[in-house]
Amino acid sequence: MDKLKHLTRVRAHVGGKDPASCLAECKYAIEAALDATGKARASMSDANHFLYLVKAGQIFVAGGGNLLDGLKKIDAPVLLITSDDDLIFPPDAVNQTAQMIKSDGTLVEQVKIKGGRGHLDGVYAIDQAGDRIVEFLGRK
Repeated sequence: MDKLKHLTRVRAHVGGKDPASCLAECKYAIEAALDATGKARASMSDANHFLYLVKAGQIFVAGGGNLLDGLKKIDAPVLLITSDDDLIFPPDAVNQTAQMIKSDGTLVEQVKIKGGRGHLDGVYAIDQAGDRIVEFLGRK
């Protein structure tokens, strides 16, 4: 949990300034990291590449072949973290996936987070699910 808090709450120093005195121009450490990663990826890809990447994620079939058969192969407990604003993995699709995984008795839990950034809420607002993630991973 400490690492999660660090990534989402620690403000990066800008030009040696105290983060408390530069709230407008200072970014959270995770924002700075995402911006740097985005700039690096943008130089090597275009919008079509991004769209193909999103589509590949949407049509990926766990275990290959038929989606239901692939999801039935999951026998470990599952924690799904969703955002109502996610357009890449919309809530209805995630709920259907959860039902398919549950269909053979596999434990599935869901946590909703809010942030208004769609799919990126899973990065920017993940701290909302932090306690549930720690609790889920701490089970035996």
